Amino acid sequence: MTSKRLLLSAKCAEFQASNPQQPLQTHKIPDRPWSRLAADLFTLQSKDYIVLVDYYSDFIEVSPLRETTSAAIIKFMRVQFSRHGIPDVLVTDNGPQFASKEFAEFVKQWEFLHVTSSPYHPKSNGKAESAVKVVKGLFKKALKDKKDPWLSLLDYRNTPTAGIHSSPVQRLMSRRTKMLVPIATNLLYPEVTEGVAEKIHQKRQKAKSYHDKNVKELPDLDIGQEVRIAPTHRGKTWEAGTCLQKLSDRSYLIETSGGEVLCRNRQAIKPSQSEHVAEQDSPEAESAVPQTSMLSASTDLAASTTAPAARTSSRTIKKPVQFQDYVC
Repeated sequence: MTSKRLLLSAKCAEFQASNPQQPLQTHKIPDRPWSRLAADLFTLQSKDYIVLVDYYSDFIEVSPLRETTSAAIIKFMRVQFSRHGIPDVLVTDNGPQFASKEFAEFVKQWEFLHVTSSPYHPKSNGKAESAVKVVKGLFKKALKDKKDPWLSLLDYRNTPTAGIHSSPVQRLMSRRTKMLVPIATNLLYPEVTEGVAEKIHQKRQKAKSYHDKNVKELPDLDIGQEVRIAPTHRGKTWEAGTCLQKLSDRSYLIETSGGEVLCRNRQAIKPSQSEHVAEQDSPEAESAVPQTSMLSASTDLAASTTAPAARTSSRTIKKPVQFQDYVC
């Protein structure tokens, strides 16, 4: 009976539902512009692009790519870093362009920290994903209207951000840049924007309050715990594995049943239920039931099978008036 239940549990675990959404986590707000950056690649109308965004100012740099190799990425980064300076941290996904030995040598040579997000979890690199969404929207609309997409990007950089009341270019360069839209000359002079970090914090808290209305905090996993990993492609099932190491607050190293070691976010991991089923069916669990409870259960069963006693009515029975003179 136990083996059948374990087999059934394993089959069900392969097709289980996804985890509920976790509370929103935000990165630490930098104390100055161009300190923490995020990068990502995207394709639009069969053309490849790279986007680089600043966490503090939301300033976006975009460039088309002839090829999506590490050499092309490094060339783009060198141009941007020579223009704006070397950042403290660069956040990317685990694409082959960023995971190569060549890119690791570039990181070491230019002396900044390279942080990668959890594989198959775009939310962990949400800043770059948001920037890609913005640029795609700008370029699609401009190309649809047969206008210059780079002018659209210029307008975006000079548009004040809702809730912060300053534009990305103001937060990065402390000045506005000239556009085709008429602007007074005195507005182009440098002016440092104050209170940016506080306004960014308020904006993030507002977004978190909306996001966290229907979320659930998932418990931490133990080292050596049996788990299941969510499928990354359609037609695949939850794969069994063992937790090897906790890399960060929500990132774990998992060894699959096939011996492969994977990095996954807690959102894509579920504790295995097979041990729980085995404990319920074990002889120790059966022997743990008190004898008194078994005796009381058998007594209740015997009592329930006994026929109930017949009831006699104590109510006075009176014949109807029309039958009082009737004689049998």
